[in-house]
Amino acid sequence: MYNGYTISLGLMASLLWVFILYKERDDLLGIFSPISLVSIGILAFYIVPSLYWQVVPWRSIFPPYYGGILLVMIAATVFSIPFFIRAALSKKRGDKHLQPHNIQEKIKLNKWSYLGVAFIVIGFMWRIYLISIGRQSRLDREMATFMGSKDLAYLLGNIIYVYPAFYAILILFGNKFKQKIGFALLMSDGLLQMFTLHRYEILTYTLRAMIIVRLKYNRFNKKIMAAAIVFIILIIAILGQVGPYASQIAWNKRYLNASDIVELVSSYEWRQRSVDSGLLSRVEIMSSQVMKRLYDARSASAVMSSVPQRIDYMYGDTFIDVLFALVPRYIWKDKPDLSRTHLITKTVMPLDSGVNPLGTLAELYVNLNFLGVFLGAIGFLFICLLFNFILYRSSRVGLATTACYPILFVWFVGINFNLSQIITELIRGALIIIMTVLYLKIASKNIEE
Repeated sequence: MYNGYTISLGLMASLLWVFILYKERDDLLGIFSPISLVSIGILAFYIVPSLYWQVVPWRSIFPPYYGGILLVMIAATVFSIPFFIRAALSKKRGDKHLQPHNIQEKIKLNKWSYLGVAFIVIGFMWRIYLISIGRQSRLDREMATFMGSKDLAYLLGNIIYVYPAFYAILILFGNKFKQKIGFALLMSDGLLQMFTLHRYEILTYTLRAMIIVRLKYNRFNKKIMAAAIVFIILIIAILGQVGPYASQIAWNKRYLNASDIVELVSSYEWRQRSVDSGLLSRVEIMSSQVMKRLYDARSASAVMSSVPQRIDYMYGDTFIDVLFALVPRYIWKDKPDLSRTHLITKTVMPLDSGVNPLGTLAELYVNLNFLGVFLGAIGFLFICLLFNFILYRSSRVGLATTACYPILFVWFVGINFNLSQIITELIRGALIIIMTVLYLKIASKNIEE
């Protein structure tokens, strides 16, 4: 549905965020810095797909919700203002941060660092257990349990998911032998992630590996970057289509083994629609698949166009859950339901199956209109600058934050998540950093405070 105002504003918002992204090129993390990831998230989940579907016909049984896309583009522009001002006024960072090549002069891992390897093995075992109960693609999934409790299994999963920080520590801070162990564990984790056949898991792992390499060597080969981008696009497009056929190959199995996965990915059925078409048609089919998966502006549009006619302003009510979200349900049996924000999208998108994300822009808008979007941008910028300030500092807190960043990065690029959820996860991330600091106190020495 072509709309000149939407396209014009979308292009302007794109220029603002591309400028912000360009100014981050000199950061230690470059394209993987917190601000860069926010820019990529806004472009990937809101602006680019919205512009794409303005000129390409929508093909889906579910409505596209074009009515509020102009509001989404305005929100994306308003959200960019604090970041743009910071980018326009920013100077190159000083020398208070460590460079990757001289970390070895500041920290030395001792024999207790192998405790982290034990934690990684536990993480691998938990991942294998999840796969064994059908946590693959779109297969019917059993609920994970631990000692007969689903709540305890959920709590355990939230603790174990930090295991990549420990192989990051070996890679970033270890000697040559420990670096080899770390890289071997990183590659092993990649194989496990591929077995999940889950786009989110595989893409998260891919970006995590790229961030670790960037942290380690402070550079990135352009060929590797290009290959990674192509891989990411293929994962989004291919795994988005093979899902419906996974259950056919699985049949009565609890999970797919290696040969099943090869059969699935190489099977004829999921490619049937495009193989017989010309090259241009196949490119269009694949690009539409990618853009449809990234089009989280769709739910934002549905919500924002319904305020205040169908949805009242919430004036901060969506953030109340942050106050008790970190308390495990295993401990607090009567913990309030945290799915209230999901009801917002269900109300305005009744024809959709599953749960659509409210997203950061829509959540801020539904609380305080565009003022909420602007204030939320200031708060998010502060979080990004705080991470920039701490990363690579020559202290245990700085180095622990650096090791945990390959886990926490997802909450910067994942701007399509609810902001209340992002805040909750970053608070949990602070607890993870504290745990990592304690681990480094035991497992390292010779750190200059």
